[in-house]
Amino acid sequence: IGFDRSVTLIQDFTESTRLLGDAVYSLDIGSGTSIYDAVYLASREKLRHETGRKAIILISDGEDTTSRVKRDKSLISAHQGDTVIYSISNALPTRGFFGRRRSGDMGTLKTLSEETGGAVFVLDNRSNFEDIFAQIAEELRTQYSLGYVSTNLKKDGKYRRIKIIPRDKRLKVRARKGYYAADENSN
Repeated sequence: IGFDRSVTLIQDFTESTRLLGDAVYSLDIGSGTSIYDAVYLASREKLRHETGRKAIILISDGEDTTSRVKRDKSLISAHQGDTVIYSISNALPTRGFFGRRRSGDMGTLKTLSEETGGAVFVLDNRSNFEDIFAQIAEELRTQYSLGYVSTNLKKDGKYRRIKIIPRDKRLKVRARKGYYAADENSN
């Protein structure tokens, strides 16, 4: 999915690496960035009804300039679609006005990724896309699923925070920060 001032499906689901490569190389840099719209539409329209492990790999500098959807609505959509977001920052540090460094919005990428149980990667001289994609693929292959039943049985559609603490403090847990409860008023 390409996103600038609008969000466009460039290539639908496929197992063809050639078609995916062609789609990636056909992307152009536009005159805006609609990250939240892209996450919202990908989660809601493409991934929500898919079964199995679902992930969005978001390649951006993180600075959203043209979305109609707000960040929270895009996050809700990702949560409801049970989608993990992995972000790759392609921001290049540059000098802006008065010599200030400008390098995109890592906060946006960090929030989208960490809230959904993903991670943020930075493209720099020491890492490249192949290495980053290999890390993401390895993580997706080695995930575990945990389940529990909440003691809060209210069907109010509210966000509920969760925290997983491993018994073995040497282990690192990466998981979504919470979930949205069922809403008895939704269809």
